Amino acid sequence: MKEFFQDDNPVHLLDMFMDGNAVYQFTASKVPPHIKETMQFANIAAEDIDGLVLHQANKQIIENIAWESAIPFEKASWETFSEYGNQTI
Repeated sequence: MKEFFQDDNPVHLLDMFMDGNAVYQFTASKVPPHIKETMQFANIAAEDIDGLVLHQANKQIIENIAWESAIPFEKASWETFSEYGNQTI
């Protein structure tokens, strides 16, 4: 199996790696502006949104997106993921 090195650590082509900090930084900087832009395009306010459903299992990320988008935490559910996980039906 072919190996290459990332930061002096051997990485195999079949290894999976997720940079959690990069995921957090991406969602913190990119997702809220897109939500705001979409609300503006649809001519709606945060109060008009019944619920924010994100494909993200991390409570801190969901809360940050809700906060930065001015959507109340109670409208941004993360409990579904903590109870059921990411599932494909």
